[in-house]
Amino acid sequence: MMTVKRYAPRDASVWNTFVANAANATFLLDRRFLEYHKDRFIDHSLLLYENKKLIAVFPANSKGRSMYSHGGLTYGGLMVAPYTSLLTMLSCFYHLLKYYHDRRILRLIYKPVPVCFHTTPTRSDEYALFCADARLTALNTGFVASPPSRISKRRLRMVGKAKRARVVVKKTTSARFWNDILIPHLWERYHTKPIHTAEEIARLEHLFAGNIKQYGAFVGNTMVAGVTIFHDRGIAHAQYIASNAAGREVGALDYLFWHLLTHTYTHARYFSFGTTNMGSPDGKKLSAGLVAWKEGFGSSMTPYPCYTIQTKNYGNIIRHHSVLL
Repeated sequence: MMTVKRYAPRDASVWNTFVANAANATFLLDRRFLEYHKDRFIDHSLLLYENKKLIAVFPANSKGRSMYSHGGLTYGGLMVAPYTSLLTMLSCFYHLLKYYHDRRILRLIYKPVPVCFHTTPTRSDEYALFCADARLTALNTGFVASPPSRISKRRLRMVGKAKRARVVVKKTTSARFWNDILIPHLWERYHTKPIHTAEEIARLEHLFAGNIKQYGAFVGNTMVAGVTIFHDRGIAHAQYIASNAAGREVGALDYLFWHLLTHTYTHARYFSFGTTNMGSPDGKKLSAGLVAWKEGFGSSMTPYPCYTIQTKNYGNIIRHHSVLL
């Protein structure tokens, strides 16, 4: 028998242990990460049990009569143990949709963890979404390389230029990267600010010291480019990337990423460059320059889909699969 329980703070340890061993989760779905900005969201996460055994967790926040998984992250979705069966996934979806429908939630906006971040490929949720008549409402384009990747001649020319300018790569601090490079870069080019404040990223660095690293490209003692890397389960993900005018002049970012791919993360399963959709709500707006730059490091596109499901469609899963009754 399957039961659904709303997450409460006393469940944090159980949740985090499950996430650490899930087939399709990253440390971003640990409660300590989810709750760094808990004042901005109304949490309505779920834990799903089969015969009193925890089999899935579902990070979610509510807004009006909509539920988001997750509104504060690039992705969310139903997290399950490795080798969870398709029928179990279908049953989980039936029960979570019914749970929200019974509480007058009309729709679920669902952003699954991209498959490149899975430890065990787990895409059975896509079949459950299909059975529930989910609609694809956005598709962002992530770019992922498998080190050692094939780097284009153009990128290598910029690496050579940086070497001649004596650019070096060093670990640095979030405060220095934020204040010297990232905040000025985002404001100058896009009139925006980082999603995380300097204080928030410093706190997260403390909580996840093994997962969050800052690297800078320096000319002498001056930082001219930088990147924040989120590293988990063999995947290195570039969360923030920025350079100043001096760095762009000498190819500092090219050198920084060349160094990470060929020296620092040579044993990573994948290196993720993030998305290229310029904040487009449906993903249809691309930055051609960013696409070309990321592909120049041997990366290829991986989808970051977003689905909308009407919660009343929970019955469709049973109608198609009466074995679940």
